[in-house]
Amino acid sequence: MSAPIKLDFKKAPDKNIAFLQEKGISLTFDYKEIQKEAHQKAFTVAKIMKLDVLADIQNSLVSAQKEGKSFKKWKKEIAPLLQKKGWWGEKEVLNPKTGEIKTTYIGSRRLRTIFETNMRTAHAVGRANNIYNSTNEYIQYIAILDWKTRPDHASLNGIVKHKNDIFWKNYFPPNGWGCRCYVISLSKKDLERKGLKVDTKEYKKFADNDFAYDLRFLDKEALENTYYNKAIKLAKNCIEPNAKGVICGSSKKIVQNAIEYIYSQERIKNYKNFVDEVSKDVKYHKDIVTAGAIAFEVFEFLKAKEIVPKTPHIYLSKKSLVHMTREAKTKRDQVLSLEEIRNIPNILNNPKEILYDTEHKNIIYVYDSLDDKENKIVLEINYKYKKEDLNMIVTTGKVKSENLKEKRYIKIK
Repeated sequence: MSAPIKLDFKKAPDKNIAFLQEKGISLTFDYKEIQKEAHQKAFTVAKIMKLDVLADIQNSLVSAQKEGKSFKKWKKEIAPLLQKKGWWGEKEVLNPKTGEIKTTYIGSRRLRTIFETNMRTAHAVGRANNIYNSTNEYIQYIAILDWKTRPDHASLNGIVKHKNDIFWKNYFPPNGWGCRCYVISLSKKDLERKGLKVDTKEYKKFADNDFAYDLRFLDKEALENTYYNKAIKLAKNCIEPNAKGVICGSSKKIVQNAIEYIYSQERIKNYKNFVDEVSKDVKYHKDIVTAGAIAFEVFEFLKAKEIVPKTPHIYLSKKSLVHMTREAKTKRDQVLSLEEIRNIPNILNNPKEILYDTEHKNIIYVYDSLDDKENKIVLEINYKYKKEDLNMIVTTGKVKSENLKEKRYIKIK
């Protein structure tokens, strides 16, 4: 019998700490500017507009998580630092978007909200990562049944659903400010032993908007996507160095730095695992994987054509992968082999050349094949996938070198 997974908040699980460390520093005037996964993945404290102050708060929270510090001890360390940097008490802050000046107050109550919110969310991330990396198939919702608990939260106490049930997209706790609910992981044998049944009801969404995150498959890509979009947004609203507010220097450099950082990240391990699992079982629970990221040259080329990718990432769907692997068995002289498919992330980072197809408006990554042909990976920008705009690998294959010299192709890199 497998033991239920329940993390100890006083300990320091690596995933919790990594979550706090990996949060991108984000300048925001209002929490509403960063929603759902973006809010969760970009470390921000509304109306604190200095990067060094945000970095100090983030680093102190990482330290508190590692060492299991109480709020009282954390506050004793961070408060003098904020006071020294002039971020304590009543502050007037300029909203760079509207030019409006608002007054904010930073004190003990504000620090408690910052501390508890970030610690609980980091704890939940660690729990979610452990659960979704375990072999247990089910999750049970646990609410603290006392006078402090919201009735909606208490009503979910004890329900069991499969860990891939869409329910967990919005209900994986915490589900609101001060929410103390948690979950445990259970196997099929655990359910039989405890006499538990899988709940099949549908529930009306009640989680606060700030907490309606999908914690099931948190990954670094969500952080990178936030970083990318914030960089583009910041570049559009650059303020001259002599003005008040956010000073950002070269707008082009901001986006370039973001894209080059994202482009440099290693992704092949997760990608190969996805390819291998789907090859073994087409019912594998994940539907999509990140294969790479667009190069800055591609971004600049598309921007000149007034096409801005909604995400910096390049994706491969399970549907496309299944089609590619089936063809690999029957049309070996026309398509990529399974091993070549597994190596796509390396190719996206180091192509022989990158072309733009003026006829189909696609990006084509080209690299040498083992025969007298060229291998190609065809990418569609802002492809509509389940209501999201993603840069999607739509097809791959082999092509004669001379065919790529046609006038319809423009060389990007």
